[in-house]
Amino acid sequence: MSDRRRGSTRWDGRELRLNTTIDAEESLDGRPLIFQPTALATRIVFDPLADSVIIIYPATGGAITRDPYLDAPPPALVSLLGATRAAALVAVVRTPALTTGRLALALGVSDASASRHASVLRESGLVATIRNGQSVHHTPTRLGKDLVHGSATDGRPA
Repeated sequence: MSDRRRGSTRWDGRELRLNTTIDAEESLDGRPLIFQPTALATRIVFDPLADSVIIIYPATGGAITRDPYLDAPPPALVSLLGATRAAALVAVVRTPALTTGRLALALGVSDASASRHASVLRESGLVATIRNGQSVHHTPTRLGKDLVHGSATDGRPA
């Protein structure tokens, strides 16, 4: 089987080959090599300019995908947050700086209900809220974006 298959690695005792999006050779030059599995990774990533070479890779049994159009919240996110709150997070990720009024329109709920959903998301660290005069704008945090975009394609939990 080819070493270029998705997620493949090969170690021959001298050289480690990773299936990454770019072809590159990197010498450790005495730097430590750290492997960091994470459920939020979508591909193998490394920073060759750091003091240590950290290779971040998906820690799932299946492939990770991203829905670039965010047509619907991932099923796992709906299970975690509930349908309306998951839709609220997706709406904020899709349209950063979304006002509470526009969030209410997107969800088909009252302004008060949208405000409550946004408050829970903010308290959970999934969105940040910025007041600008009478308007309140909601922006996703890194964690909020990662939760919306990360999902296992084979139905198993990430």
